[in-house]
This record gives sequence, C-alpha cells and structure tokens, in this order.
Amino acid sequence: RTLARAQFVRFTTPYIIVQPTIAIHRINVSVYEVDLNDPVASLNRTADTVAEPEGNAYVTIARDIFPAVELVELDSWGSVYQAVLDRDVTFALRSEVGVANFLFENKEQQINLQTIPLDEPRYEDPLAMAVHPDDVHLLHWLNVYIQDVHGTITGQDLLEQYAEYYE
Repeated sequence: RTLARAQFVRFTTPYIIVQPTIAIHRINVSVYEVDLNDPVASLNRTADTVAEPEGNAYVTIARDIFPAVELVELDSWGSVYQAVLDRDVTFALRSEVGVANFLFENKEQQINLQTIPLDEPRYEDPLAMAVHPDDVHLLHWLNVYIQDVHGTITGQDLLEQYAEYYE
C-alpha cells in the first residue's frame, strides 16, 4: 500500500506485514560505520547511495526512511543485488522475504551480504490487495476472506511456514 496508489484504488486489510531489510555488503558495514543498533540514523549520516528497482514501492519507502541518501533506480532486483555485491551502491532495501529468497537462491553470497531488518513498527510494510474504488462488495468479501483464512500474518510467519523449503 502506498499513498500514491490509494488515490486510485481501495486496499483490503493487509494480508501480510513485512519488515524492510537492509541488504549491504559486509565490507560496507565497516566502511560506512553502520551502527547495527541504529542503522537508519547511521546510514542517513554516512551512506552515499541506496538502490531500488524502478517503479517499485520500495522506491518510496527508501526515500521516506533514508531522505539523506541518494536513491539510484535500477532495472531489476537482480541489478540491485549485483550493484550491492559489487559495492557500486552502499546498500539496498527490500522485504525480509525478498532478501531471504535471494540468499536462498544465491547461497554463495551469504558470506558477502549482511542483512539488517528494520523491525520497528513504524517501518512495517503492509501488503494488501487493490480493488477498483467502486467494488465495495468485493473489498468487503476479500476482507472477510483474509480474516477467515489466516488473518494478517508477518513476513517471519511466512518464512517459518515455508522453512522446509529453505533447507
């Protein structure tokens, strides 16, 4: 959900809430003096660039959380991760599920990439379905469905549910 999108659609109750997670090369943690107890403040002071895919909702999230850091928009998540691993950018920001999937698919990069979850409630990223503003009945039906099936879960709940997949 974003405020810009909410001008054109109605959103359901979130079906999952994920935490934005910093993906940073381990060397950059030292170079940019990242304080793991307050990574947002330290990166806003020291980081040069944060990378995101063009048009992705995380462009807005990164701008909101890191207003002092230059945003670099690349063509895909693959390009973003490559820029982080090549240290062409300081870091990237993505949901903990997206980062977990990348590390699962690229196990050899686990040694190079450090992840720092932003687990404060103010950084939560609620994912919801969008419906046409006139489809009020569909909106209500989807909200009932979400509540009846499992309610709103977290990204960690999802990762735990599929833990066997990641082994």
